[in-house]
Amino acid sequence: MRTADEILAELYTDAGRRSPYPLYDELHRLGPASLTPASEAYAAVANGYDVVDQVLRDPRFVKGGGAPKPDDDPIVRALYNSMMFRTEPDHGRMRRVFNQVFTPRRVAALEPRIEELTDELLDRLAELGAGGVPVDFIAEFGYLLPAGVMSALLGIPEPDLAWFRVRVQRVEDFLDLGGRTPEKIAAANEAATEMSDYYRSLIARRRAEPADDLISGLVQALEDQALEGQPALTDDELIGNLLVLFNASFVTTINLLGNALPPLLDGPAGRRRDADPGRGEPGPRAVRGSGAVRRGPGGQAAHLVRRRAVLLRRRGAGPDRGPAGAAAAVPALPEAGAGGATGAERGPGAAGL
Repeated sequence: MRTADEILAELYTDAGRRSPYPLYDELHRLGPASLTPASEAYAAVANGYDVVDQVLRDPRFVKGGGAPKPDDDPIVRALYNSMMFRTEPDHGRMRRVFNQVFTPRRVAALEPRIEELTDELLDRLAELGAGGVPVDFIAEFGYLLPAGVMSALLGIPEPDLAWFRVRVQRVEDFLDLGGRTPEKIAAANEAATEMSDYYRSLIARRRAEPADDLISGLVQALEDQALEGQPALTDDELIGNLLVLFNASFVTTINLLGNALPPLLDGPAGRRRDADPGRGEPGPRAVRGSGAVRRGPGGQAAHLVRRRAVLLRRRGAGPDRGPAGAAAAVPALPEAGAGGATGAERGPGAAGL
């Protein structure tokens, strides 16, 4: 039986990322938690839904750190200016501003546009696939749907979305397993700098000419806070949070839609279509009616690490500085492998997703 370190080393390879499920199964067979003595960054890995859920819900585990340093890479500065990478009190200060503006009512107001855009894209898929012509689902639907929704939410002009796609992917490549190569760091730094400049210009325009979008609402909320003497976000913090919001909403949705398609096509609707290609409406209509996007296995992609395994980072470790600073001692977990020690015996660490 291989050790957790050996399994994780393979998970970081291109082949491991393309087919991670056998590796997760191997980790599960080691038990609910395994030590990783060969890793400089991580103290342990927690395996399986129940123990991962325990880690993510336990407030003693911390993901995040302090403010970015002036000499950090541009991508690190941008990420650490967001609430996702900061601990209290900064996390709460940023979150309160977004909670004030990013409300259920604002999201509900997007429903008509989401339904309209979905119908348009499905109809276009049907046209492109007429006569059995192959269609790239991700390029023609999986990318365009979340991009259009984020355009409506943030007020980003639709012609700019193709420009965003390339840069968002560079940031995603940096955040992915194995993303800390010199080439990927350089590409992410360039993307973070360009997107930060873009958001800075858009924020300035919304201050001068408010619109009915999230950025305008955030700008107004920050101006109101400043007048009341409350702590407000800096422009760099607002930009960092917008960058993370777009990436988190955009990339995970593309993955979810792409991973939902194969089980849909392998299901009853897809089998009926294969048996009688002339029956009913074209295949893309089945996507709309099946509910697979809402409740199917596509969510597995978005929660792959979250639900199958979670790494517990050592204090201050990692080429991106961490989640460091406010890292908590690893609480006791079920007995870990590699010698039988528990995570608590490995000292300070943080849940690193």
